[in-house]
Amino acid sequence: MRLTLLSTSLLFCLSAAQAQKQPYRFSAEIDSIAKAEDDSQKGGVMYSRIGNYKNALAADDFHRFWQFHKVTLRQGQKDSFSLYHAEDARQFILEQAKKYRIVIINEAHHIPMHRAFVERLLPGLKAEGFDMLGMEAFDNNDSTLARRGYPILNSGSYVVDPCYGDMMRKALALQFRLFGYDITRDDKEDREIVEAKNIIKMLNENPKSKIIIYCGYDHLIKDTMPGSDSWQHAMAGWLRLMTGIDPLTIDQTILTETGEDTLDNPYRAMIHADHSVVMIDDSAHSLKPKTRYNADISVYHSNTKYIHGRPDWQINEGKRTENINKKIIIGFPCLAFVYREGEDYDNAVPTDVIEIQRKDQDVDVILERKYKNVIVLMNPQGQKQVMKE
Repeated sequence: MRLTLLSTSLLFCLSAAQAQKQPYRFSAEIDSIAKAEDDSQKGGVMYSRIGNYKNALAADDFHRFWQFHKVTLRQGQKDSFSLYHAEDARQFILEQAKKYRIVIINEAHHIPMHRAFVERLLPGLKAEGFDMLGMEAFDNNDSTLARRGYPILNSGSYVVDPCYGDMMRKALALQFRLFGYDITRDDKEDREIVEAKNIIKMLNENPKSKIIIYCGYDHLIKDTMPGSDSWQHAMAGWLRLMTGIDPLTIDQTILTETGEDTLDNPYRAMIHADHSVVMIDDSAHSLKPKTRYNADISVYHSNTKYIHGRPDWQINEGKRTENINKKIIIGFPCLAFVYREGEDYDNAVPTDVIEIQRKDQDVDVILERKYKNVIVLMNPQGQKQVMKE
């Protein structure tokens, strides 16, 4: 059943500092920050937090990550691609995960689609006996998370992204135990070693548990990286070396969209699928799209399609979209934050954030069907408007 329309319930003014709710910034400010700090990755991450996925992709296309993994295929590699066929990524991963105690999945920090994909994996992994989720971005000082049932702005760095928050809400609802494993200010050892040791501590304290590790980019590399490479071992490499446990590693970053076809991994143009797939050969081995340091599984995510300005992968069966622009009575542009009713919307990670730049813009908020939603709108002038169902 379609939920009732939203109505304005409150309007008042805040200070500019209050209205500019951190860590969510308006587009004009993001452009200035990224330019001043010469940090395109930071710009991409900040755009992704306010629902501007197209700008997030464009901002980060020049980040060294994409150029580092850019490869040119030889004719033999192109010819051998015919040996691979597409399998549904979720089904293939769940089947492979049965054989492992540790599954490591990575993300590009400016692509929340990767978090949405992991959220959809969690029920199946839970059914296979996985009961702990370790996250690079999570702060273990958030000791009341499990009781509260949702992350707050102080729960961790990348956690403030709505898709990250939704992934954590799903994990908590499935009764996963969540923990952070990243380095702290007090740690003196190499970051990769510290991360591995923190994960090993959780393994030792929970000998019957099966663990999912969620990380960024190349932390999932198991191979030794000699010579001029930045690490001798990444976190996954140290983990395997110290425990003797071989983790299943799943890469989402290499075959994902970049926003600019010329920057895509060349294998991506050869894959014709309208959903997330894994390219495997007759021995169930995944395609290796990198020159070296490939994960066990490389996931291809199809190009994003947009529904009223919002990514299709963000609108699942539990969500719907609605255009609220005509109900906005504060000045534009404004940021719309969506929360579940009952959550502390002064501190909770929103279930959606979108920048609305003008009244006639074709952009919707994303609402949850199962819960009553609260929408908080803020503009740069410090005005605030609250809508409740």
